[in-house]
Amino acid sequence: MEDDGLRQLIQECISIGARYGNIDVNRVLRGADVTAEHVSTLANKHRCRITKVLAEPIENDAVTFCPDIWSDPIRQISYLCISVAFVDDQYQYRSYDLCCSPFEEEDKSSESIIANESSKAQNGSSSNSTDDNVKDLTNFDDSLFTIGNIDEISFIDVSKINIKDLPDYARDVIKGFNNCKVKLVSQSRRT
Repeated sequence: MEDDGLRQLIQECISIGARYGNIDVNRVLRGADVTAEHVSTLANKHRCRITKVLAEPIENDAVTFCPDIWSDPIRQISYLCISVAFVDDQYQYRSYDLCCSPFEEEDKSSESIIANESSKAQNGSSSNSTDDNVKDLTNFDDSLFTIGNIDEISFIDVSKINIKDLPDYARDVIKGFNNCKVKLVSQSRRT
């Protein structure tokens, strides 16, 4: 036997047996069905936890849902994912990936995404349990989300709050917004 790794593995097994006595290998090595069941249990547990965490921000319209298309260069597949982001009551930034499914359309425009997801929802073909929550988006009016349509009344007057009085997490979020704003302004001036 020339394989040092196999020798070390066998030696470790003998050492464990000497230390703890006879061990049933079936109690140590798990099959694919046990692993799949464990992953499913963990996923359900995390879904419940995320649902509870999201309840208050959603109730207060304080979340942002972000669609994203990304490509796996190895498998040559594009994926459409939906994430949610918000700042919790402790001023901590939170982000969760809600669902992800293959996106096989050549056209990656918003119209194509909306049509694709709407047809999936209407046909009942869902590759992920969260797809059951997809609504018909054919009448979606994205003009409601443009900067020009923001209602000034929806902003809270924070003019009397000093930035030094904010928790570190809140200051980090504001710094991030300022950095984004500076980048957007400098990019818009170039065009």
